[in-house]
Amino acid sequence: MHPICDAVAVLGSRHGLIINPSERRVSMLRFDRFAEQKRFGLRAGLRIGGREFVLPLGPGGEDFTFLDQQATPCSVVLTGMCALAGLRVRLTLVHPFRPRDGDFSTTPVIGLRLDASRIPGQFRWSPPSIVADEAELFLEVVDAADPGLLREATPAVIAPYGADAVDLSFDSSRTPWKPLTPAKPGDAPGVFARQHDRLLAPGAQRVGTTFVQRFTVATGGRLDAAWCTWTADGLCINGVNRSPDYTRRFASLDAVADWARHRLPELFANAARVDGLIAANDAGVAVNRLLAQTLHAWLVNTWWMVDWFSVWEGNCYFHSTVDVEYTQAPFYLCLWPELLALEIDQWTRFAKDGAGCLGPVGAGTAFLSHDYGGTLDVDRQSYPHDMEVEETANWIILLVLHWRRTGDDTLLRRHPATLRRFLAFLVAASDADGVPERGVANTIDDGAPAVQFGRKQTYLAAKALGAWTAAGLALAHLGETVAAADATTRAQRLRVVIERNAWQGDHYAVLIEKGGEIINPWTKARENLAAIPGWDAAHIYTPNTQALFDLIGLDLGLDPAHVAQDLAVAARRCLHRYGCSHSDYVPEVIGPAQAGLAGASTAPGWVSMNMLRDLAALYRGVDLRDLPNRYWEWQTTANSQEEKLFVTAHAGNLDTRTLCWVP
Repeated sequence: MHPICDAVAVLGSRHGLIINPSERRVSMLRFDRFAEQKRFGLRAGLRIGGREFVLPLGPGGEDFTFLDQQATPCSVVLTGMCALAGLRVRLTLVHPFRPRDGDFSTTPVIGLRLDASRIPGQFRWSPPSIVADEAELFLEVVDAADPGLLREATPAVIAPYGADAVDLSFDSSRTPWKPLTPAKPGDAPGVFARQHDRLLAPGAQRVGTTFVQRFTVATGGRLDAAWCTWTADGLCINGVNRSPDYTRRFASLDAVADWARHRLPELFANAARVDGLIAANDAGVAVNRLLAQTLHAWLVNTWWMVDWFSVWEGNCYFHSTVDVEYTQAPFYLCLWPELLALEIDQWTRFAKDGAGCLGPVGAGTAFLSHDYGGTLDVDRQSYPHDMEVEETANWIILLVLHWRRTGDDTLLRRHPATLRRFLAFLVAASDADGVPERGVANTIDDGAPAVQFGRKQTYLAAKALGAWTAAGLALAHLGETVAAADATTRAQRLRVVIERNAWQGDHYAVLIEKGGEIINPWTKARENLAAIPGWDAAHIYTPNTQALFDLIGLDLGLDPAHVAQDLAVAARRCLHRYGCSHSDYVPEVIGPAQAGLAGASTAPGWVSMNMLRDLAALYRGVDLRDLPNRYWEWQTTANSQEEKLFVTAHAGNLDTRTLCWVP
């Protein structure tokens, strides 16, 4: 495929390489915001017959005749075809990802493998013109802007490791900043954490700071290297620094380098095994590329500190946003439910008093925060407004689905009081039919008002239906039969009202009631409308809740024919070049107050929400299998021009500064 921005990163350890072939550079993942990461050149390539050919990650040299890039869940591979020499040169970058093995997966080592082999026959119609018996592979890190970045390993280091190591030192910014507020010239400088890394290549020759491996052209050659790091710097949680979890197993950079020296081949063997397991499907090329890219994006956002796990929300830098992690729940529930369990448990520390949203009627209830921190500080919600009903329902659903998927009811038995308070909040925030009508601002923060903060949303009614269905299972398991029966009754009441009031003959409307008061959570402005614009539009969010319940084989009980028809009709009406927009409503007047963060977008949509909808469609025989091709086209369009990784905002919202680097 065409070379694009991609990354390999170590789970939770703030160590990784972000490649940008379009600008011939690599960025080092650490603590900085993505746009501020340390950048340098990674020169990797071939020297033969007095000429030098370089892959597009660093400066200098000649370009290869042809370039190809591939990605798997555990690797990024750049391949250069040198027609003049009749050789194929491939650089493979791997990270140590092994589901449910935290010790291995957080080991702060990136593997690099540079290999060369003969091209069978010749490349296209170009017979080789460089004749040589020997050639050499080379690998080096360069940074003209920072001559002090590299140094040969000191004698004390060379002694135990041999002359095949290069040490790197650089600063990583630790600047607190308010999420959603870009850094400005003149802002106070932050604290810089001095980082010490080591690049070692066992078996290769080191010439200055360059690694070289000579080989015979007829048989090919290989150069393996490991990029290691170690730091005690980490995340500030309630005012206390937490070091990366790997520091409990590795006491120093020397210890990490020793692991890499003896176990580097294991990184590549593990990558091949995990990649093979995940790729054993018939979902198609676009789906597999998206699986790889979204895993890479998730890894660059993860923070696994001592006794803590959280995930940034991409370029917004919120920690463990509940609705984002809800969207990622299929990944957790299928591959690593223990990580989701850590978040479910941690979220309870950030619950808020329901009276803050509902007044006296909310006394004794509680709702969940949108997140639990931003950038490098975890101590409170950082998002500008609450999403009370949505996040509370999400937590209830995730709590129960984790139990049902794993059979482990530890969290359920640890948090029965929190569950009851959250359920009480849903009751207090809803009308007599159980449809939420207060605390209804949601995560779709670039949608039209009806979608984003409309009163009595079908989306949130379905969320509440999922929460009450889940609660009925949980309360029965806990032996609370009366409460379980009440939950079941409330769920049934919601099914009736959704079918009666939201169904429009061929789709579910955005709102269950077309009029009423809406409150803009950004401006706090109130408006009472007889008909909220776009209230009856087709939209893609009704099956959002059902998608996760399918993982445990539980249907929420809406009319199956209606759900299938809604999936098909909404997909068709909301479809744009790169996927479906939130709804098919297009506002007549565009202005800053029209929506939330992106008021100038006429038809915004999110790839991530498209994907969750697609899961529900697959379970119901609705054929949306072509859509991943559109999603992948958007990723390649964005990442072939700049560093963005997974860009979820698309269609009317083409500004790639919005919701990029999303996990």
